[in-house]
Amino acid sequence: IIRNFKGRSEAKLQRILEKSPERVEPRCPIFARCSGCQYQHLSYEAQLFWKREHVQQAFSRIAKIDVTVEATVPSPKVYHYRTKLTPHPQEPPPRRQRLAWQQGGEASVDYSALGFLEQDWGDARDASGRRWRKVVDVRSCPIA
Repeated sequence: IIRNFKGRSEAKLQRILEKSPERVEPRCPIFARCSGCQYQHLSYEAQLFWKREHVQQAFSRIAKIDVTVEATVPSPKVYHYRTKLTPHPQEPPPRRQRLAWQQGGEASVDYSALGFLEQDWGDARDASGRRWRKVVDVRSCPIA
C-alpha cells in the first residue's frame, strides 16, 4: 500500500501470482509506465465489462444513485479507435519545484517529451513535499 485515503487505499502491484484468463499481453510497449489507458492488459470483452462496472460503481458508491448502466457499446475496432487524445508536453517544474530539484533531480527530465503522464508519481518532490509526475514520451499509441 502506497497511499491511504478516507474511503480507499492505493497499492502498487508487486507480482502476479496467477494470471486471470482475461489477462492479455498489452500491445503497447510503454503500457506499464504510461497513464493514457488502463485496460490494455485485459481482453476486449473484459475491458467492456469493467468500463461498465466502473461507471456503475461511480453512480452507486460515489453518487449514491441507484441506476442500471447499460452494457458498453463495443467499437468495431479493438485498436486505433480513440479519436480524441490530450497529450502533454514536459514542462519545466514551477519555481518551487525547480528550487527543490537543484540537487540534481532535474537532470533526469527530458523536456522534449510529448505524451501522457507517468502512471507512478515518482520519487521527485517539490519544496513542499508534493510528488512530481514526468511525461512519458509517446512515439505511437495503439489505441489512437
